[in-house]
Amino acid sequence: MNRNGRCAQLGYAALSAVFVCAGLAHAQTAAPNCVLPTCVTRSDDDAAAPQPGTLRYAILNAPDGAAITFAPGLVGQTLTLDSRSPGNQIKVSRSISVQGPGSSQLTIAGGHATRIFFITGGNVQISDVTLTDGLASGGDGGPGSGGAGGGGAAAGLGGAIFVNSGSVTLTRVILTGNRARGGNGGGGGSGFGPGRGGGGGGFGGASAHGPIGGIAGELSVNGIAEGAGGTGGSGDGAASPGGTGGWGAGGGGGGYYVHAAGGRGAAGGSSDFGGGSGGGGAFLDAEGGAIAGGGGLGGSALGGAIFVRSGQVILRDTAFVNNAAVGGLGGSGAAAGVGKGGALFICSSYFCGPGHDGAALIYGNTYFKSSTAAQAGEDPLCSGRDDRDVCGVLKAGENESKR
Repeated sequence: MNRNGRCAQLGYAALSAVFVCAGLAHAQTAAPNCVLPTCVTRSDDDAAAPQPGTLRYAILNAPDGAAITFAPGLVGQTLTLDSRSPGNQIKVSRSISVQGPGSSQLTIAGGHATRIFFITGGNVQISDVTLTDGLASGGDGGPGSGGAGGGGAAAGLGGAIFVNSGSVTLTRVILTGNRARGGNGGGGGSGFGPGRGGGGGGFGGASAHGPIGGIAGELSVNGIAEGAGGTGGSGDGAASPGGTGGWGAGGGGGGYYVHAAGGRGAAGGSSDFGGGSGGGGAFLDAEGGAIAGGGGLGGSALGGAIFVRSGQVILRDTAFVNNAAVGGLGGSGAAAGVGKGGALFICSSYFCGPGHDGAALIYGNTYFKSSTAAQAGEDPLCSGRDDRDVCGVLKAGENESKR
């Protein structure tokens, strides 16, 4: 049996052996001239007040084109990001390189609480580290009251890395145990009286759980929020429809009002991309026909490890192991969100809308193992591959064959 055949039989418990088989245990000696601000000397993290010596501080303060290295004392350790907020990802907006001592020698973790990197531009190079336990979770939709519908949920996009723009090259990197998780849709109101629709879940933020929309997202390089959830519709006098969510957010649920023939709620708001639409308001006619307020749809989960909105990602001798994209549940029996690209999701204009085009190239011993994406292959929206590992076009680099 050849080397690749032996590697394919190894389980997650023998992950260190997989690293060796894939040629990913390439250890490097920590740079002897490891000085602040580009040297990482600490394994802790404080997103609110980054401290000198932490990875976050180094990335925020390194000049354009700098190389970030790690002190010898960090070999064998895990650097866990601040887990107090799901938005505590490290944002990278310029060209830098993060040079680890070896993928089996240093781990950067999201702590099952936050995405690890959000890339907004530049030429970013990451090598010889493991990225694990990153989480991108869409906000839940808020519940409706009275006869109103529940808010739709937002999408979870890229558990370890979100490439908003720019170029990202991963060399001898392990991505393992990362998750993209769609939010859950809000439940419809339990009665048939006036009420307010639940707010749509916010992209990258917590649920509003009320008549207002969710926390805004952060897809714009210039800081303009593009991902707020739609507001819930009113039930006062005449029902108003739920608001439309922004990019990656669920729309708010519809309201409800009473009229001579019974009662009728308004339609739920739609989402712009990835999130679930809000549920419609209740319906009650004079002949006894009744439909309760609808639940919001679950949010989609796209790219368990990496989501590429635009720009490109280049993968060299990189392993994806046990990453997952899991769609959120719909409220009150509404449809759940889809899970696509358990390891990697690459946007196309057809799937993500105009202006959202990503690219991905694969080199060397890059491979995928034990990805989870429940809706892989179920619809034709993924250009190129649509399997448990990848949704989108993944091309072999020049003079290289895809493994």
